[in-house]
Amino acid sequence: MKNFLNVSLMVLVCLNAFGQTTVLKKPKSVLDENYTYGKNRKHYVHTGFAYLAGVSATTLPNLEFRPLSSSVFQFFALYKYKINNTFSLTSELSFGGVELIFKFKDSIPQYSLFTTQKEDKINRGEIELRQNIRIRYSGTQSKIGNFIEIGILGGIATTNQYTHAGVTALNQKTEINFINSPVQLTDGNLYSFNRWYYGFAARLGFNRISFPFRYVNIGDVEYMVTGIEISFF
Repeated sequence: MKNFLNVSLMVLVCLNAFGQTTVLKKPKSVLDENYTYGKNRKHYVHTGFAYLAGVSATTLPNLEFRPLSSSVFQFFALYKYKINNTFSLTSELSFGGVELIFKFKDSIPQYSLFTTQKEDKINRGEIELRQNIRIRYSGTQSKIGNFIEIGILGGIATTNQYTHAGVTALNQKTEINFINSPVQLTDGNLYSFNRWYYGFAARLGFNRISFPFRYVNIGDVEYMVTGIEISFF
């Protein structure tokens, strides 16, 4: 009887020990070779914003482009697909605003409503897609690294407005706006600024901070801008 109780007790202890056994799985680390998501892994997504100033633009009749007063501001989301340690593909979706400012430089035309014409402006709200190839030339495994990018862009203007701004004979500041329509300038010709647009993009990046350059064609105006981007991790 005593032996039976001893054997039964040992069985219960063993069953209890096996029943409480927990299998612990080691969580994946970003340093594991099979970990596919991360700053320098197969897949990565991040967001950020960009501010760009004008470099140059198409010359319009009697108008002079003001590069430092012209600007582009965008928020963007970027997806990176790593091909190998050097090459990656990136796809971006951005939205923001564009303001191109032109200063009137000659005498006011006789048919103008203004006695003083201060400036003409192009204001656009835009949704844009960009597709790039990235060349990474340095950086650690856990960082985006330093890179060069080149690519193409295209988008649509959700708002598209051309503005004459000046002062009338009654000394009143006045604006004349043209929305999604051609504009007649001082040479008597009509100029169009398309809602759909395209261009080319480049970027020099250092981890979270990069310096983009873009060429954009919106119809009768082509312009170039450059600036700074900051990425949120």
